[in-house]
Amino acid sequence: MEESEDPLAYEKAEEFEAPEEPSNTGAWVHIRGHLRMEARILKYEKPPPDDDEAEVPEPTEEELEEVIPLLREIQTDQSKTFPENEEDSNMWKFKAFNKDVPLQVVSVQNKLWPGAVTAYIAGSSEFVNIYIGNGLKYTGKIYVPPNPPKILAQFNEWEENEVPDPDNEGEMKIEKTTIFKEQEDIMPPPPPEPEPEVEEPDAEDAAGDAEAAPEAKE
Repeated sequence: MEESEDPLAYEKAEEFEAPEEPSNTGAWVHIRGHLRMEARILKYEKPPPDDDEAEVPEPTEEELEEVIPLLREIQTDQSKTFPENEEDSNMWKFKAFNKDVPLQVVSVQNKLWPGAVTAYIAGSSEFVNIYIGNGLKYTGKIYVPPNPPKILAQFNEWEENEVPDPDNEGEMKIEKTTIFKEQEDIMPPPPPEPEPEVEEPDAEDAAGDAEAAPEAKE
């Protein structure tokens, strides 16, 4: 890798020699930037304060995290989740397939990120990175679902009142009555009564009345 402004840039080697023992951590390096605790690949540099006399806060654990360069060997990877291994990394697991045939495949599994696997065809330069998971690290703890909340008590709609006891004159008894009251049904006003229709006389009857009127004057 040549020095450049981009710390994540690298160039592929023109000549590649396949490792003789691909099933060990010494044959593998990281080709992706390290994911820091602050959820960044590159370290965040805070801008200097405007006031030179301003109090500088103490750096956090994320800010003090070591800057890990690209193409670092995976045998230097260590995790507190697994038992410490001073001679080798405690985060990787190797498995070889098709040992008795020419096409041998080696898988490199990351124990800290279950589902992250690199498959490599031994003796070649062909490999592929695969991840099938939910994006959660391995913690070594068994998940225990929380207990459900307590069941709420039944709502008490009854209230106790003292009322006269009809069976025992002069004594009182406790009677339970509900606090809910039935709402009175508000009905709409009744529709107004229809006005009676006035019948108009026919034209023939009106003409007959008009002819008979002069005779009534004699």
